[in-house]
Amino acid sequence: DSVTGVAMAYWAIHHGYKTAGSVLTNVSAVTIADPLAAEFKKLGGRLIKQMIVAPDQSSYRTEASALVQAHAQVVFTETDAQTAATFWSEVVQQTKNLPPVIGDTSDTYSTYVKAVLPVVGKSFNFVAVTQANPAPSAGMKIYQKELMTTGAQIKDPSQYLTSSFTYSDYDAVVVGALAM
Repeated sequence: DSVTGVAMAYWAIHHGYKTAGSVLTNVSAVTIADPLAAEFKKLGGRLIKQMIVAPDQSSYRTEASALVQAHAQVVFTETDAQTAATFWSEVVQQTKNLPPVIGDTSDTYSTYVKAVLPVVGKSFNFVAVTQANPAPSAGMKIYQKELMTTGAQIKDPSQYLTSSFTYSDYDAVVVGALAM
């Protein structure tokens, strides 16, 4: 996550954004908040509103209002789907001018997209900074094929086909097996 924060800051600066807000859950903030803020400042940016929110609350009206009032050029985010849907729906209620949003890999999962897009509509300018996965090896292709047969045990298994976390878990199993 710390590398993701650095990458998010780099992307923002190199696309002309100089002021930013951040909306992170208290879970993600542990590893991303400080590296993100430090890198953004180092590159010449100014973090004008930094919020760490508890996940899955019924309302974020106060936080949404604070973000709107800050007039940030861009917003960094790392939240779960439910938190994001609630938060952004309350931002949309307060302004029609959503700033661009920079998220991470988890924000590209279908659960996140299905939760957020209906509440923000076409006004959501979103970029996800993700890690590039290597081309799947023969073993990974077999793993992906088998993953798709787990529909009864795993909800929407296709969301994990290209996830960097899936690749690292697969590699960990292979390394463990080879060590035996």
